[in-house]
Amino acid sequence: MKLLIWLCLVVTAAIPPLLAAPTTAGLQCNYESCNLGNDGHLNVHLVPHTHNDVGWLKTVDQYFYGANNSIQHAGVQYILDSVVSELLKDPQKRFIYVETAFFARWWQQVHDSQRHSIKQLVNQGRLEFIGGGWSMNDEADAHYSAIIDQMTYGLRYLKTVFGECGVPRVAWQIDPFGHSREQASIFARMGYDGLFFGRMDYDDFKKRKEDKTLEHVWKGSANLGEAAYLFTGALYNGYNPPPGFCFDQFCDDPPIMDDNRMNDYNVEERVDAFIDYAKKQVCKQLDTLARLGPLDNDDVTVLKDALGVAQHHDAVTGTAKQHVTNDYVQRLSVAMSECQDAVNDANTIVTSTSRSVNTEATRQFTVTVYNPLPRSIPHHVRIPVKSNSYAVIGPTGEKVESQTVSVSTETQAIPERHSGALFELVFPVQLPPLGFQTFFVQHQSGIWRYLFPATTISEDEQTAADIIIKNEHVSLTFSGQTNLLTSMTNLDSRLTQSVQQSFYWYEGSRWDNATKQASGAYIFRPNGTTPIHLGDSVNVTLIRGRLVQEVRQQFTPWLSQVVRLYKGHKWAEFEWTVGPIPVGDNIGKEIVTRFDTKIQSNGVFYTDSNGREMLQRTRDQRPTWTLNKTEPVAGNYYPITSKIFIKDESNVAQFTVLNDRAQGGGSIADGSIEILVHRRLLEDDHWGVGEPLNETGSDGLGLVARGKHYVILESGERSAHAYRELALRTQMAPWMSFTASDMSQQTWAQNYKTNWTGLTEALPANVHILTLEQWRGMSVLLRLEHIYEKGEDAQLSQPVTVSLQSMFSPFEVVSAEEHTLAGNKVLSASTRLQWKLADESNRTPRDWTMQALPANVLDVTLKPMEIRTFVLTLSDANEITETHVYPW
Repeated sequence: MKLLIWLCLVVTAAIPPLLAAPTTAGLQCNYESCNLGNDGHLNVHLVPHTHNDVGWLKTVDQYFYGANNSIQHAGVQYILDSVVSELLKDPQKRFIYVETAFFARWWQQVHDSQRHSIKQLVNQGRLEFIGGGWSMNDEADAHYSAIIDQMTYGLRYLKTVFGECGVPRVAWQIDPFGHSREQASIFARMGYDGLFFGRMDYDDFKKRKEDKTLEHVWKGSANLGEAAYLFTGALYNGYNPPPGFCFDQFCDDPPIMDDNRMNDYNVEERVDAFIDYAKKQVCKQLDTLARLGPLDNDDVTVLKDALGVAQHHDAVTGTAKQHVTNDYVQRLSVAMSECQDAVNDANTIVTSTSRSVNTEATRQFTVTVYNPLPRSIPHHVRIPVKSNSYAVIGPTGEKVESQTVSVSTETQAIPERHSGALFELVFPVQLPPLGFQTFFVQHQSGIWRYLFPATTISEDEQTAADIIIKNEHVSLTFSGQTNLLTSMTNLDSRLTQSVQQSFYWYEGSRWDNATKQASGAYIFRPNGTTPIHLGDSVNVTLIRGRLVQEVRQQFTPWLSQVVRLYKGHKWAEFEWTVGPIPVGDNIGKEIVTRFDTKIQSNGVFYTDSNGREMLQRTRDQRPTWTLNKTEPVAGNYYPITSKIFIKDESNVAQFTVLNDRAQGGGSIADGSIEILVHRRLLEDDHWGVGEPLNETGSDGLGLVARGKHYVILESGERSAHAYRELALRTQMAPWMSFTASDMSQQTWAQNYKTNWTGLTEALPANVHILTLEQWRGMSVLLRLEHIYEKGEDAQLSQPVTVSLQSMFSPFEVVSAEEHTLAGNKVLSASTRLQWKLADESNRTPRDWTMQALPANVLDVTLKPMEIRTFVLTLSDANEITETHVYPW
């Protein structure tokens, strides 16, 4: 949050909990440069550091250059300049640095003669990198794949520039607003020895302070065991210096005046005060697939940079000033444009085509649909068009069934919409694994016989009878009186559940003398526990078709929803459009969607951790401390990066909701799931950003938000199979490219590939290719992951073995070298600190050297929730040099 230089204070009593320490042969960096102190003494370690937000009150560029100081006096380049200058003057001084995005930019402008001196500082361990990600990512909203990518991007840069001494040993998450178990697991699998953070629940902090457990070993995974153990320390005073010892230019604490000739000489007084503070902190001793060239790599690098910045804890969370948020959006927009250039070049190589086209203005075009998942998936393509008469021809010349659906009036009225399309063309595809198919679309002057326009039933044509829409797997019933959802049936398992879904709003708390806390960008604080219903009865339009059925609900002039069932889908899709939220009554509003069922959940619900493992939550409880129940709603909200579910104790019924973006939510009552979808508030919450959360949108009237929820009703034992696969398909949705053409489909197919896969065969249903990325020379970076937890599914939770050698169709794998999760260290050479745990006193600590894939072995076994990272050497690949690897 702040961009200042601070001293953090860490106190140790002795070193016995440490059983073994890794070394860096021939270098004086890392642990070789540490002063471990003296046994039997109180050893105080001063940690000079700076925290540089990659955007917050100012944009990334403004922070780096020190611009726009009317908002905040801060300039990263001057911090680094002055730190290096002081380090070079005094060999006793040390400093740590975290945010690689800023350091990489600064390094680009450093003269070569100074670079040699800086590398010497790094090799001596006096300038040390910790954390090392491109940014200090948020831990609630960021998806695990994005966390891994941004950490890999930053760590690879440091390794490239500084070698082994540029590899951080400790993670440093001092400003994110809470911490996730999955993040700890990721750090452990990247080879970090420890994690320090600055923020935690005040009740949790109070108890840990009393119990002397601010330092502990975090068991980061219920599936990975010791491989996910991570020594963790909560900083005693956040990322601030000890009270009374702040010497920054913005502080007014008394300096240490060490000239004994002065009347105000205060060394003894200051030292006594410092020792008193240090004694209070002593913790209990722990016993504890187209090979593209450098120019295309530039395009991909721009995307990596933008996505790395976007994971910053003031970016993805929305806790930056509005002009900074606009800058984040612009960066992502530019990056997506650059990425599209790379996609076009890949299309040129694979399909020999790359021209893009506006489908609304073209009578004939091709649609190439790419599937990034390693197995074949069904998908429904949905394209905006201007009329309701099109023919679709498949990759081999077959006629493809299609349907046109009118664009809703609510969609046409969105201010940010720049489209004249009146219809959407829908058709089904069955995509090959890690591959694409090309479809030929032609406008028809008359209704084509394989096109099935939807039947639209307006509200005036509705009867008082209930509305039922269903496909082969799911049936939904809506009340004929209110037009709201009343029940859901899984036709395969013959499971029916009462489900009532609607929208509500909480009034955001205002700042007053009694509570002194408003709801805002940082704080969700409803003024009350009972939200106001936004639709006891709603207007509805029914769309019936052979491929998709829709119930379009209008709750208010500014809130609408489309409930969809596609042919063949085993879930229901809820697409909501909210905004502009009206604030003419001078009341800030928090809009939620709520699903109420009859499931006896007994206060228990489950949310994901950064999109991976599921965590059990219990309403009004915390597992390690007694909750002070002051916020009955907000205190039961948790991050939902991917999914939330409730189930009954007998495991007969489980109700799961997946989202298409990170949100907050919980189960405020038994059988209920509530998710926050939009907010508009009129007061700043006084936690630093200095603005109310009042985004006005392109027309100045307010922001419009649109998103989707996917709902599954299934038995508990079969639910994981449904939601694990759907979560992947939501996170890695098919990518579409469009090309204008005057050719016939037959001529097109004779000239271009229309059906292609990058795999020799589909991977098992429990294996996912998390990363496939050009690395260096004739090599690629591959991450494989097991997507199931232990015990989630009788078959799919078992270990699984795949072969790397013949996995990919464009090339053969010659060899595989296993690396840590970030790809910056060879796994067989990576060691971590060993700790003897107080609660496992009878356990013999094992060697923490991670077990790598043996040489010349290309068969890989994955255990539940395991991610394994490999650098593959290929037999048929154009050599890629390391020029253009980074933008600075």
